[in-house]
Amino acid sequence: MIQKEFADKVTQILKDNKNVIGLAVAGSWATNEIDEFSDLDFLLQRKKLQATKIKSTN
Repeated sequence: MIQKEFADKVTQILKDNKNVIGLAVAGSWATNEIDEFSDLDFLLQRKKLQATKIKSTN
């Protein structure tokens, strides 16, 4: 199923990201009702990033 391939690719991309705490799926995949027309609903939890102050050049 194309959704599984996509989810695997997303996992590979994010697995070594130190700011990512967790990744989960929701919707039809989570309820085992997924079919070839289903979209993917991801829930991404990340660390809180500190804002960086940007100085104006004006």
